[in-house]
Amino acid sequence: MQLLMRALGFFIVIYLWRAVYAQSGDIAGFTYKELLTYFLVVEVFRHFMSHETFQDIQEDVREGRIASWLVLPLDSLYVYFSTNLSRNIVALLFYIVPVTILIVGTDYFVGPANVWYFLLMVGMGIIGLFTSMFLYTLFGSISFWTVETGSIIWAINFIISFFAGKMIPIQFLPEVVGRIINYSPLVVFFNLPASIYLGKYSYAEIGIQFAVQAGWMVVIYFILRWVWMKGLKKLELVGG
Repeated sequence: MQLLMRALGFFIVIYLWRAVYAQSGDIAGFTYKELLTYFLVVEVFRHFMSHETFQDIQEDVREGRIASWLVLPLDSLYVYFSTNLSRNIVALLFYIVPVTILIVGTDYFVGPANVWYFLLMVGMGIIGLFTSMFLYTLFGSISFWTVETGSIIWAINFIISFFAGKMIPIQFLPEVVGRIINYSPLVVFFNLPASIYLGKYSYAEIGIQFAVQAGWMVVIYFILRWVWMKGLKKLELVGG
């Protein structure tokens, strides 16, 4: 059912942008087919976004279940990491087949620029997966100080989705804004993998982005580790 509902939303996007492109040959270097492919690739990588992790942490803190993880002889952070990874992998498997069929079997979408760009997209997607996991676990750590974080995370998630390129490519934004966002940790979630797939970056630019995004991933992990340890000291169980 989730797959069908997402497909319905995607068809709405197709008809919306068809009307926009009827007035223009291309926008910011994207043809109509490239833009549709961009959104299709984004739909795949959307499952790498780990926004459910903060809900897991919030509920575990509120209901006292987190105590079960804290008493085990393992790092409690890795409980959430493993849960998140398994959930994302299963969701991804459900989307890979229909997306591949759409790209190969229809004329609405385009294939990757070449094999190397495809492999680089996969590598960037892996960085995006771990960065997203660390970032949303960091947001979930807010539950140690305030049990109800739903509204906060909803607002943060909307902002992240926009500046990560989920709604429109970053290339569509004003140049100054685009340059700033282009080196933030947000573009690795959607815009970078999809743009690399379409060959919108040179190899040199991709190399720089790999270094930048890997750096952000490490920085966010250590911030998460520090906040998590502070939060455990602050933790007061209110249930369970």
